[in-house]
Amino acid sequence: MRMSAAHDGLMAVVTMTGRLDGESARHLSDTIEDLLRDGARTIELDMAGVTYLSSAAARVLARRSEDLRTLRGSLQVVAPSDAARALLAAAGLESSLIREGRPTRLSISSGKFTQWGLPAIDAQHGSYEVSHYAEGGVAVRVIGSPESPLTRPSDPARAERIEFPLGSFGLGLGAIADSPEEALPRLGEFIAAEGVIGYLPTDGATVPDFMVSYAERVPAAVLSSGIVWQGMFTDLIRYSTQPNSDEIPLAELCEVCLEMGNADALVLATVAEVRGLIGASLRVPPTQVAAGAALRDLVSFTPEPSYPGTTALIVGVVARGRQGAAGILAPYLRPLDAGGTVRGHLHAAVFPYAPVPQRTVMLPALVGRLFQTLPLRAVLHLVQDLRPQDGAGTSSLLRGVCWTAQVTDVEGAG
Repeated sequence: MRMSAAHDGLMAVVTMTGRLDGESARHLSDTIEDLLRDGARTIELDMAGVTYLSSAAARVLARRSEDLRTLRGSLQVVAPSDAARALLAAAGLESSLIREGRPTRLSISSGKFTQWGLPAIDAQHGSYEVSHYAEGGVAVRVIGSPESPLTRPSDPARAERIEFPLGSFGLGLGAIADSPEEALPRLGEFIAAEGVIGYLPTDGATVPDFMVSYAERVPAAVLSSGIVWQGMFTDLIRYSTQPNSDEIPLAELCEVCLEMGNADALVLATVAEVRGLIGASLRVPPTQVAAGAALRDLVSFTPEPSYPGTTALIVGVVARGRQGAAGILAPYLRPLDAGGTVRGHLHAAVFPYAPVPQRTVMLPALVGRLFQTLPLRAVLHLVQDLRPQDGAGTSSLLRGVCWTAQVTDVEGAG
């Protein structure tokens, strides 16, 4: 959403372009309040460029319209787009808010009310819009060794039982269990987000398992290796494909997140509609890896982009450069692009297709809805296969929402 306001005496005009959802409606409400304090009593909202108007926004308009009437003023929607007019009509606000005609052109602008908008960037394949919520970052903790479980057997002494309440995240090799002894024969690809954990057992079953939070019961798992963290995300990024592109490479999303967060290392959680995923998963637990065994007997790979038309929760850590947290995390990350500029460690939980809302949405509710209403189809360690001839390529997405936070500290490495 792009929003600008001009004010001259009792008159003010607010021009909007883009999606007027719950978040941008709060900014509109604040802008109207500032205009009222500055003496405006007739406020026109130019909605010709509004592509979407939510019920949350309609409620803000109704409330602010009543505020203006109390002050013997008026709030008017001028030249609404078809999308805005349809929602206002459905909400019963068309006759009271819409004024036909063109917006008033103010000859003088106070200069006090400058443009507001969500910072946006158009990359090669995707269009990205970021909302900044808070300052700070998170400390991540690494567990076990960064070496491949196929070359170094899991050490039961280094496995840890970890609880994952709301606000906690993790990925790696793990199992839902109460002790390392119970977990080691079933260790597989593991993911955790917002009080939910899921993994792919390696005890012969090919069906992923998961556990959600129940009242006072917090789900727990044993991890032999991985990365975990707790804390608040600071940025929300909405993304979708450009008109001339049919996919967003995962590497591009990660690079844009790093750029927009001005970070060398960050954690992310994204819910996305999938074009195709490239991933791997263990066939056998690390404790049963035999010397000289063929790789195809130990690991399942997607030979080509898989799970098109699904929805995935992706959790992980991405980094660029070699300084600070990015340098400490380097042994735990793998290249995401051909040049190795962006590196990461990312796991995905895959579900049947569910449209991802582009409005303001809370991650815990979104994660809970996926796990509690849809079957979990797979848990994958996402990889890139960029071999020139026979490579399967990279994971790619269509649209989604992504939460990020800068990594400020790394514990347990070394």
